[in-house]
Amino acid sequence: MTGRGVVSSPGARAAPPGQCRDAESRLAVRELAHGGRARGNWRAEPGVRAGMESREGRDGRQGTAAAAAAGCLVAAAAAATGFAVWFVFARSGVAGGFEGRRDWSLLYIELPGMVAGFPLIAVLTWSLTRAVFRGRGRRGTRAVVAAAVVALTLLLLSWACGVWLEHRVDRLGPL
Repeated sequence: MTGRGVVSSPGARAAPPGQCRDAESRLAVRELAHGGRARGNWRAEPGVRAGMESREGRDGRQGTAAAAAAGCLVAAAAAATGFAVWFVFARSGVAGGFEGRRDWSLLYIELPGMVAGFPLIAVLTWSLTRAVFRGRGRRGTRAVVAAAVVALTLLLLSWACGVWLEHRVDRLGPL
């Protein structure tokens, strides 16, 4: 044994701590450093330090900066959609559409629920779509499919919340 518990071939010079001489020991050290990914198809790219992967990893994931930006964009668009749906359908209930009667629960229950719920559900469907299609097809195709799934999710959420808010506001009207 030499160094920090790294096995070396008999008769070989002792390697400095953290380094090893033969290929099998280097593979064992690399496996420990990369969580067992040294065997198989993983290859370190030039300029990539231990524990880091390139922009497109071995499983075809997009770069973390692009994925984070897309996730933030999805969340912002979903929050804006939730607010727009609430504004269109709940306006008469908050403004006192029938004899000045206002339903403040539209403001303090439905509004936060829609502004927070729309992004939550949209980001969950977006990340689930990315996980299902990871490593399949081209990056552009995966992005278009994920965008279509998010758009469909927002459309269905908008319809469902619109129906709910119409029901809530109609209840305030004449019997």
